[in-house]
Amino acid sequence: MLRLIAKIDDRIINKFAKQRKTDSRKINFLKFISNISNGGFIWLLLAAVLVLIPDTREYGLAILIGSLIYFFVGLLFIKKTTRRKRPYEKNRRLILYTSKPKTSSFPSGHTALAFLSVAALLELSRIAGILAFLFACLIAYSRIFLLLHYPTDILGGAILGSVIGILCAAVI
Repeated sequence: MLRLIAKIDDRIINKFAKQRKTDSRKINFLKFISNISNGGFIWLLLAAVLVLIPDTREYGLAILIGSLIYFFVGLLFIKKTTRRKRPYEKNRRLILYTSKPKTSSFPSGHTALAFLSVAALLELSRIAGILAFLFACLIAYSRIFLLLHYPTDILGGAILGSVIGILCAAVI
């Protein structure tokens, strides 16, 4: 079963690699989207703003606490345990348009932090949550398009982030 999933992941990555060759504007736009979410920057900035506003403080705290939980569970435990190679590491013919990430591929941290934030924002406002969801999907897409993650890395990050976000929003 895992071999089948890996084969599907490889096929999807190869299709993305072929698509990328002709569209430099799309590449630059998706690099920008990916880069502003490096280290969870955009979400931590949003959380800081929410914490400063009394009516939204709990949602900002949910994002901040959820980010810490992801750091320990996702980054320090799951990524270090799975040590999945990134697509460009597995297939040296793939051209990387960004700097090389320092961690392994599974799960996608960019996606996990985005979907964690979506879960908290949905509790705050349906519109804010939907807008955050669309942005989170764009971040997830950028990570695959730039050949930094396999689709299953994205799926794993989205699930992990959503679960952490839902739990944090419910507790806080």
